[in-house]
Amino acid sequence: MKLSKLYCNKPFKNIEFNLKRGEINLILANVKARHEQRDTHNLGKSTLVDLIDFLLLKNIDKSHWLLNTKRGESLLFIDYEFYLEILLNSGEFLIIKRAVNAPTKIFFKRYQIRADGFPLIENWDYLEIPIEKAQTLLNDFLDFDFSKSTGYPYRKSISYCLRSQGDYDNIFQLKKFSRSKDKDWKPFMFSLLGFQGHVLLRKYELEDAIKEQAKAIKDKEKDLNINSNDKDKIVGQIQLKAQEVNKLSNDLDDFNFFIKDQETISTLVEEIETEISIFNNKLYRIEFDINKLNKSIREDFSFDINKVKELFDEVKLLLPAEFFRSYEELSEFNKKITTERNKEIKKTLNEKELEQSSIISQLQILNEKKSNYTQLIHDTSIFKKYKLYQQDMLRAESELMYLKAKLIAFDFIEEKSKEIASLKEHELKETKFEIETELSNTLSNTKYSSIRSSFSEIIYDILQVPAIISISKNNSDNIDFAYSIENTAQQRGYTYNKLLCVAFDLAILINYSNQSYFRFVYHDDAFGNEDNRLKVRLMATIKRLCLKYNIQYIFTAIQDDLPNANDFNLSKNEIILELNDKDDNGKLFLMSF
Repeated sequence: MKLSKLYCNKPFKNIEFNLKRGEINLILANVKARHEQRDTHNLGKSTLVDLIDFLLLKNIDKSHWLLNTKRGESLLFIDYEFYLEILLNSGEFLIIKRAVNAPTKIFFKRYQIRADGFPLIENWDYLEIPIEKAQTLLNDFLDFDFSKSTGYPYRKSISYCLRSQGDYDNIFQLKKFSRSKDKDWKPFMFSLLGFQGHVLLRKYELEDAIKEQAKAIKDKEKDLNINSNDKDKIVGQIQLKAQEVNKLSNDLDDFNFFIKDQETISTLVEEIETEISIFNNKLYRIEFDINKLNKSIREDFSFDINKVKELFDEVKLLLPAEFFRSYEELSEFNKKITTERNKEIKKTLNEKELEQSSIISQLQILNEKKSNYTQLIHDTSIFKKYKLYQQDMLRAESELMYLKAKLIAFDFIEEKSKEIASLKEHELKETKFEIETELSNTLSNTKYSSIRSSFSEIIYDILQVPAIISISKNNSDNIDFAYSIENTAQQRGYTYNKLLCVAFDLAILINYSNQSYFRFVYHDDAFGNEDNRLKVRLMATIKRLCLKYNIQYIFTAIQDDLPNANDFNLSKNEIILELNDKDDNGKLFLMSF
């Protein structure tokens, strides 16, 4: 796969890349400003590599410069649509469109031949494809043998074909992996060098699983304040606490009987109060009758004959003489009647007084019962004690549950410990053995041997000194990648990191040139800060390798960093884009931002 064209629907320096075998692609910046300002963002030399990555469907967020650069209150690039045409290894061409206002919706168009000019296509084969699905679709279009054999999609290896200025510190670990875990890039690099990368990935996954299990054990121990050696101690504590709970339960059962009795007593009190009320009514009626009877006895019969005579005189009636003679008899008769009457009243009075006495006795008994039962009902000390027993019971049950949770935690810890032991003893041990087998037979790994040989040859062609890449096992039984170069007095003072990275990337492309894989590499500012003699030898080596292995080499450089044009041996058409800081017309977006 090679880059064919990069263009835009807005003012932009559209680019047409050289596809001819052996031709170089140079983006040249002619900078007249002060040295420390010469590689500005506005010029676009270093922006270009990120733009290509964007069109090769890099995931971005709102912090990306395309989405957050403003002019006034408006987003500067919101209406920009970018197009990238690529040459597939099948010989077909594919145009990818990605708009800034909808960066997660991707468009694809396939052509049998290279498109004329820079077409803003309307009829797409695939339109508004979600970014994740579009990445998968592009992976299918590219159809890389490496992806099919290892499972790594094109996005994993694209960064080794698009080196920005921050990617020259380490030939193996790119800037984007600097804060990543080793498992995010080392298994891939292991695969790229021809080894069984999935075995190394499996080892990292097993180690992560073991760490997770160990962390789960520590978290459980911390949460429940336990030590893995205290299981039997906890069992003993559970036995004691269970006994305490059982005793408290029995005590509460006794109190529960009392509470039940209290309910009966309350019923009795209500019944007693009813009886007392009835007896009080009876007593009231009897006392009323007794009072009337006593009053009746005290009122003797009296008959004043003189008052009767006066009454008759007033009405001028004359009493017969016989009346006065019979009064004596009448009085005697009255006395007899009164005596008999009082005798009956006293008899009735005596009966009433006996009944009164009985009622009073009954009331005394009932009131005494009521007083005793009421005292039982309102005995607060008993209920306070009952509540305390309830609280103790709840506390003891809670403590018992906590202890049982600790015991369950020991089962959890033992299970996790067994899983860790099993992983270490079986799967991890087998994986380590497979990795050791891989490392002990590097000579038989033809892909790795060939990449290492290509790397060494390129460095020797440029620096005339031996250089090698190597793989070793570290103290954690994981893989470390290394490179070394002979440091003679003649070379002291120069830094060769960029040269080593260029050599490594080319060595990879050389050794995958007989398969479906990337056919291009983009190096941003790879020729800066090096001796001109090295630059000339480097360019000669690059041109020779690109011609031999059909590699598309793209690089950016500042005019002042390049040696004499004759020495560099580049044709005019190999300079595919010229940028300058004279005015906005010399900048990638034809404007400053």
